Amino acid sequence: MYAGVYGLRKIRLFYWLGPLMGYIRLPAMLVLLFWAGYELYQGVYSKANVGFFAHLGGLLFGFGAIVLLKLSGLLKVDEAYLAKEDPDHAFTQSLAALDELISRLAFDKAVTQGLELQQRFPARLEITQRLYGLAKSRNDQALQSQVIDRLLDLPAGAGQLPLLQQLTNDLCDPHCGIFAPTVRQLRLLQALLKAADSKNSLLLWNKLIQLQPLHRPLRLVFLITCKNWFFNAVSLLRGSPVQACRKVV
Repeated sequence: MYAGVYGLRKIRLFYWLGPLMGYIRLPAMLVLLFWAGYELYQGVYSKANVGFFAHLGGLLFGFGAIVLLKLSGLLKVDEAYLAKEDPDHAFTQSLAALDELISRLAFDKAVTQGLELQQRFPARLEITQRLYGLAKSRNDQALQSQVIDRLLDLPAGAGQLPLLQQLTNDLCDPHCGIFAPTVRQLRLLQALLKAADSKNSLLLWNKLIQLQPLHRPLRLVFLITCKNWFFNAVSLLRGSPVQACRKVV
């Protein structure tokens, strides 16, 4: 059936050869010929009490029936769907290659390849997650700065909140080894406030106010924080009139 529908197009199939297993892409027609040849060989030489010729007949009948139905027009096949390729195929392959480098502990090559992939796929958070893990495990402050900047530059709603929360917890853990200048921590605080994550916003704020002296940017962020919390609280009590109050302020 697959050979009748897909023809020479490649299909993905699972193989298992002793200790070796995985997936491989082969033309559907080649798979049919290989399988039919296997059944024919077993039917001629095998002494097992198995109907190999019945299997072979089923294969050939199914293939012939699908071809005839297609030629007669009774079976409609969406050729455009069969011809299209997975739009994420290149990214998936590249990410798998990066994961392989990390699994082999080739961290230097993994960092280089990860930064290249970040340029090719700037909106894919999966690469930033891998690079963040590398920067954290190696205590590489230069790479940490690049990864944090990239993370904070992502548009709101890109799915980065879990990684922002992890970054906040790591920054507040003195034994974690993650370092970020005050300016980046302020940007992180703003991102958490925009995401309405009050718990981690307060956690990061408590860390920031321990800095001495309390710099002017921190005072500004404090005022912004108070304003946001005030309007969030009032919105729960008064509802829509808060929008008018925001415009006035």
